[in-house]
Amino acid sequence: PSQDPSAVTEVGAHQFRNHFGYYLERAAAGDEIRVSRHGRKFVKLSRG
Repeated sequence: PSQDPSAVTEVGAHQFRNHFGYYLERAAAGDEIRVSRHGRKFVKLSRG
């Protein structure tokens, strides 16, 4: 996880799916994860 609480990571859907646990932990730590699908913004994951 990043030390910067406002860190934003952009990742493709395939990469996100293959490393779901990693990105879930990063989001839980305060990072924002933006997932794209076919080059288009698809979903944003962040700590609620």
